[in-house]
Order: sequence, then structure tokens, then C-alpha cells
Amino acid sequence: MDALDEYLQGLDPNRLARLDEDVRTELAHVFPSLSTLATTRRVALQHERYRSHRAVRALFEQLAYTRPLVLLLDDFHWADSASVELLGALLRWPPAAAVLMAVAVRPRQMPPRLSAALERAHREAALARIELAALTPSRLASFWVKRSTRPT
Repeated sequence: MDALDEYLQGLDPNRLARLDEDVRTELAHVFPSLSTLATTRRVALQHERYRSHRAVRALFEQLAYTRPLVLLLDDFHWADSASVELLGALLRWPPAAAVLMAVAVRPRQMPPRLSAALERAHREAALARIELAALTPSRLASFWVKRSTRPT
């Protein structure tokens, strides 16, 4: 929610008009900035959380309708369990649109559920993993030397 709510607040409301009424209502319960889209007071029960997953997937498809969507999630190892579950669902059933999700995590700080979701997606080729090495003082010094000796 934190990653998208401010962005969604700035959207033209007509941009979401193509979404099904039930999807808009579900999104209104997930994102405070979309609360005006709610047509009913009904909130999905915990066991119906998959409706929220489908609604977010539909939102991503709609946002990517006219141009590709890139979602960058940094420090995702700190995400709450509902966000981890949503990411897992999006990896298993990705949006049918040009959506790129980049997730940055610290492997040693990942909760087991997130680690399992990312590993499953990697095995199924739904995820490309890029592991960055630690930036040591010598590597940092090398970087600055290379940058300062480049011709301008």
C-alpha cells in the first residue's frame, strides 16, 4: 500500500473506470487514496484475501494498459506478511500486461515466507535474480578512481 497509495492518489479517476465495480470496491478497501471508489461497505474476510490479490493484479494491468509499469520495492525484507503474500500471488499469477516488478532484499534478513516465495518464482523462471556483492572500501575507491580518470 505504501508503495502505491500516493501514486494512485494523483491518477485521473477515469483511468480506473474500466475496472470492474467489485475490483474498484476491493481496491478502495486496500488503498486509502481510492476510498471514493467503494460502492459498498463490505470488506473481504481474511479468507477472501485472494480477492484483494486479484484486484491489485487488475489494477496493475489497467495501469500498464497504455504504457509499461515498473514497480520498485526496496527493503522488501521488512514487508509485512500481507505484502509478502501479495507479492507471492503476483509472482504465481503475474499481471497480463507489461509490468516489471523489481524487489530489493537483504537475503540474511528475509523472513522464511518471503524467501520461499522468491525461490519458488526463481525455480519457475518467473523471477530473475541479481545478487550484488558488498561494496568494500577498496571497491569504492576503485570506482571513484575510474570515474575521475574518464575523459569528459
